[in-house]
Amino acid sequence: MCEPYAPPTARPQATTAPPSQTDAAQVKPDFIVVPPEACTVARGDPPDTPACLFVTVDLRNQGQGVHAVELGIESKSLAAKVGLSEKKTLEAGEEPKLTEVRVNIQPDDLGQTHEVTFMADPLKTIEEADEDNNLITVKITLPTADTLPATAVCPPETMDSTDGPSSPAAEGGQLPEGGQLPEGGGSDGSSSPAGSTETVPAAEGQ
Repeated sequence: MCEPYAPPTARPQATTAPPSQTDAAQVKPDFIVVPPEACTVARGDPPDTPACLFVTVDLRNQGQGVHAVELGIESKSLAAKVGLSEKKTLEAGEEPKLTEVRVNIQPDDLGQTHEVTFMADPLKTIEEADEDNNLITVKITLPTADTLPATAVCPPETMDSTDGPSSPAAEGGQLPEGGQLPEGGGSDGSSSPAGSTETVPAAEGQ
């Protein structure tokens, strides 16, 4: 269950897991998304305006080379079932690095469970040592609006290095053809206002 959003000064500092070990140096990057373990959520102000979901993502590069990579975030059920498709640019290194990303959602999304897919390099613009471990899908359960405290209000949006073109999914409120990010495999993951997330096994053939 996602916890209510709290201002950054009121939230505990996120901790990172020990560095992962790689078997051998690789000449190409190899991106994975570590499954987030928690999330936070806030209502809009006024309440009929978009709410906001914060997920702390750990994007890793198990190979060598490129360190900035696009992260695709997609859900068929968020944004009041219109569908959500966003892209953020994050730094990916060998060491764990938690980056909080924000996506705006609709008030009707609260009180429901949603499957959210995170995919490194969704357009496959970067050649990697392994192209089949970029994708992870988790289930995120959001609290109902009436359980959020008065302080759980979306902060003003700022444009920073993680912000990229976003929608609900595409112009006209439709998901891209096929309704999902490009296929990939599962991979190896936290977050903030927090909650429970559940990793969804990759579909056979991904």
